Amino acid sequence: MGGLMAIGFSLAGLNFGFLLGIAIGLLNIIPYLGSILGLLIVLPLAHFQADGGLTLVLIVAAIFAAVQLLESYFLTPKIMGRSTGLHPLLIIIAIFFWGKALGGLLGMILAIPLTAFFVVFWRLLHRKYLTPATEKSWPARTHPMKIIVLGDLHLISPSDKDHAGRQRRKHFAEAWRSFDAVVAAVVREAPDLVISVGDLVDYYSRENRDFAIEQMNRLQTAWMVTPGNHDFAQNYAKDDPEEAKSSIDAIRCDWAKAGVRMDNRSIEADGARVLLVDSHNSGVAENTDEWIRKEVEGSARNILITHVPLSTPEMRAHILEIEPERNLLKYVQSKAPDLFHSAVAGRVTTVISGHLHFSATLSVDGTQMYVLPLSIQAFGKSYRDQGRISIIDTAAHPIQVQHLQLRSF
Repeated sequence: MGGLMAIGFSLAGLNFGFLLGIAIGLLNIIPYLGSILGLLIVLPLAHFQADGGLTLVLIVAAIFAAVQLLESYFLTPKIMGRSTGLHPLLIIIAIFFWGKALGGLLGMILAIPLTAFFVVFWRLLHRKYLTPATEKSWPARTHPMKIIVLGDLHLISPSDKDHAGRQRRKHFAEAWRSFDAVVAAVVREAPDLVISVGDLVDYYSRENRDFAIEQMNRLQTAWMVTPGNHDFAQNYAKDDPEEAKSSIDAIRCDWAKAGVRMDNRSIEADGARVLLVDSHNSGVAENTDEWIRKEVEGSARNILITHVPLSTPEMRAHILEIEPERNLLKYVQSKAPDLFHSAVAGRVTTVISGHLHFSATLSVDGTQMYVLPLSIQAFGKSYRDQGRISIIDTAAHPIQVQHLQLRSF
């Protein structure tokens, strides 16, 4: 920043322009201080120097504004935001607080690292001791439940170390900020439970895992997830199938260590059965069909939530009608082509999935199928119906699924 101002001021003909630019840059070790003092110095100097005047003032102000915009929208977000995760307003408050608490310049210099330390400490404390109940202690409910289902989220941590991956997936790397709208809607609706249809993260890393857990814990209610392909994906391919399977098993264990299950399980809510089915690889685990039949036996109201849509002729035709180029080997459960007819048809009333990044609703042999769009809003890239969550009322007969469009971010 100092170098850019030094070059700009010198080219504009400002007296001592190079030295002033460097000085402003150095003073910005205390965020915003250099900018404020610099503006108070360079504008009067541009006006009162021998060859100065209004024209030079405007040129210097334009240079100052251009460099300031570059610093605000590129340097600060790239360096401070991604390194600390601190909001700019919090940074300003921290500077004044620590400047007062530690007596001036030293406190202002240490403000950001001290604040970042306490923020990280709080996050770790919250994650370990104050997180909402998970399915490990989830009891059967004897009353109707209000469940919110989230579409794909593709969260990427601002502190993820894969900078190339973040840049390549920038439309999702910047999208996490729109999760604030999800939090606001969920807190307002006050559901009993939130379920993610998968792709909680855009690719697996421990930074992304912990960041996703931290964001989901902001919802102030219990939550679960059925895994998507991205929840096990890494940014490098495994050529050996056995090595790839081993990698997925290791990632599944990592999720479990953090308190997040990624396998098949079910919950009961006043006679309604909710099944979460792992379909991350466009297939399901062995004997999943038997498990589904057993779980729904004796229950007339059953909901199946899974990441990849079930493979039926109607679903395949509907996908190709909307996006003809879609590879159906990946975008339906091509490795479990008979699951619907062997375990779901006539037994499960409602099926909810994600994965496609657009919304769809269709009825197949008495089963209502919903495909949810993204619940976050991608940055600089448009997906159909993005920014939507869905609400299930288990008390309704038949079970009702309502969609709530969130405010634009």
